[in-house]
Amino acid sequence: GPNVGRFAVRRLVVLVVAMAFITASCGSGPSPEVEARGLVPTTTTTTEPLPEGVVIVKIRNAAFSPQIVELDLKSKYIVRWVNEDAGVEYVVKERRETFVSPPLQAGDEFEIDFRSEDLGPKLWRYETTRGLQRITGTIDARPSQ
Repeated sequence: GPNVGRFAVRRLVVLVVAMAFITASCGSGPSPEVEARGLVPTTTTTTEPLPEGVVIVKIRNAAFSPQIVELDLKSKYIVRWVNEDAGVEYVVKERRETFVSPPLQAGDEFEIDFRSEDLGPKLWRYETTRGLQRITGTIDARPSQ
């Protein structure tokens, strides 16, 4: 009858209020308004803005995306590699092995701050492999001309 629908709605409101309370007490996660509208993202990483200075390089389908990254070392100075290839492990390394990541499983991340004294403003070429395939990328941290 008509009471069944009303009960379901009331239960949903109680659930949303309970979720809002839990979220507020944790101090992280989507806002109660977002949850109330049912717009909760499937992963929390999509809701967080990138930290200042970070550029993401995705490893997907045996390729770096973007393949070329330009850093000005003021507003952009950290490169974060994210392995998005399920079931494939990658090691990202600079050609002269100035930096080498640990083995990255799907979902793993590795980042380098190019303001470091060891690195500095120059052209960096890096690579990884998938089987016999060599995958290359470039980071241009040279000052703009």
